[in-house]
Amino acid sequence: MNAELSKSAKSKYNIIMFKPLLDKLSISSKEAVVDGNSNSFDAFKNYLHLDRYVEQKFEEMVLAVIKSDKPQLILLSGNVGDGKSHILSRMFLKYPEEMLKVEVRNDATESRDVNKDWIMELNDFFGPYSTSNIDQAGNLSKRIVAINLGVLSSFLNVSSEDFPELKEFVINNGIIDRVTLGNKFDPESNFQFINFADYNLFTLLEHKASSALLFDLLKKITNPVDSNPFYIGFNKFYQSHPNSEACPMRFNYLQLSKPNVQEGLASLIIHAIIKFKLILSVRDLFDFVYNLLVPAEFANLTEQEIKNLFINGRNPEMMPNIVYNILFDNIGRSELFDSLTPLDPIRYRSSTLDDLIFKISSTENPATLFKNNELDFNFNWLSVNSTVAAKTIIVKTFIRSLFLNNNEFFKQELNYYHQFTQYLFAYYKNDGRALLPLYKELIKAIYYWNGNSKLDKEVNIPIGKKQLEYNITQAIALKADVLTQSGIAEIDEIYEFDTSFPIGITVNNDKLSFKLDIDLFVLLQKVVKGYSPNRLDRESHVNFQQTIDQMTVLAGQLQSINFEKIGGSTRQKFQLSYDPSFGYEFSKL
Repeated sequence: MNAELSKSAKSKYNIIMFKPLLDKLSISSKEAVVDGNSNSFDAFKNYLHLDRYVEQKFEEMVLAVIKSDKPQLILLSGNVGDGKSHILSRMFLKYPEEMLKVEVRNDATESRDVNKDWIMELNDFFGPYSTSNIDQAGNLSKRIVAINLGVLSSFLNVSSEDFPELKEFVINNGIIDRVTLGNKFDPESNFQFINFADYNLFTLLEHKASSALLFDLLKKITNPVDSNPFYIGFNKFYQSHPNSEACPMRFNYLQLSKPNVQEGLASLIIHAIIKFKLILSVRDLFDFVYNLLVPAEFANLTEQEIKNLFINGRNPEMMPNIVYNILFDNIGRSELFDSLTPLDPIRYRSSTLDDLIFKISSTENPATLFKNNELDFNFNWLSVNSTVAAKTIIVKTFIRSLFLNNNEFFKQELNYYHQFTQYLFAYYKNDGRALLPLYKELIKAIYYWNGNSKLDKEVNIPIGKKQLEYNITQAIALKADVLTQSGIAEIDEIYEFDTSFPIGITVNNDKLSFKLDIDLFVLLQKVVKGYSPNRLDRESHVNFQQTIDQMTVLAGQLQSINFEKIGGSTRQKFQLSYDPSFGYEFSKL
């Protein structure tokens, strides 16, 4: 290692010890707090900064606002901890002179005057944009307020009479209900809006979802270069470690340094975000990586106390403390960890996977299977004793290691996830043709939702108690009404999107729609293959069930209902029809 670079890094970052540096990643660290009203960056925070697409969009908007010849107010919204203060502070760092022309209020609900509540103070801050002031000659006020959508709604409910233009802007742009995406600078307006929640931590590509941000984050910590303080601290710490090969913290760091593992981890996190609609901040991700690297029993220890654990062969238990097991055995640590447990690859079932589990469970030399699958491991940890618990942890470790190192091996198990992200991309790219296979499958699933009627273009009608003697069906004509996101340019990477999208279906001449998320997508794929939805399925997807009910009602306005007696040796068919001139008629077919 270059000694001069190491010395320079030590001076620059104040501290170059491995564990204390990792501790700075924890969400409880003071390093997690940034003041958005000024430049609060030090060298370490600047090193950890991650370039984000939303920062670029916000920067463009602020610079355009500063150049505008009219008063401008930027409403900056988002979720707690998603980086609003961080990016505001970066603006003061990058554009110190320009930001002198802008007044920033980093917390809309903060009250700085004991004689005023937050609404009164916000009234004052918005003063230049009231009806009486907004068109005054010489009014060139430029202001930014970080404001929660709920707070904005509450403020307008109380103060809308003084700010009708602001209220009109909010309503016309569907800001409170998040109707629109991709708000850009509008030179004709006095008001601008950007919502950090519209920008995910990952992007959509034609064949997959990916996250440059997650890769950049992991590289900041693991990149083996002399400018990386974590790497310098890592080498220094383990040069004097009494038994570095046995330390799980070292193993975890080296594993997270591997490109395959980074790819597998990013895919897993994206899957969790899509499936559970997680709202994660960059701060959450740094804390997550900290918990992957540092076993819980090491969290409150100093570097020397960690080393003392390994003196004279007194090594802590390794297997539960390695990254692959921390990932899936950490319920209660955070919302992200909780969401990963249901995605544990040990829960997947296929003949190939079951065969592997049998082999690793029954072998007396598990190291061979690890080696055969090119899994880098400390094989001294794999000594098998006769206990069920010892064999179980080895099985789990093997499957989880394989999953993170070789995601392609689980391609079949992850097929629905990959299909859904491709359809999500097609919707936001305005590619209706790519959505046609999806619509064909969904229409088939709708016909099968209440059971397979075994009749073309007919659905089963659930009437009262479940029928054991009669099969009751009704003809219904469903057509695809393909919906896409309008106004999106021809681009190859989507940055602004929701994790569900609307599906349009035409019944007779009536148009209906429902939201498709990944859980409903997977369920409907199972229905096509013969699965019968249970009560929990229907209750979990109330919106879709209501759409099915609407379809049945619309179809029933003009169509007959057919009855087929399914008990006994012979099958009889009847029909209930309605004629406006003669009324109802029940006949045998």
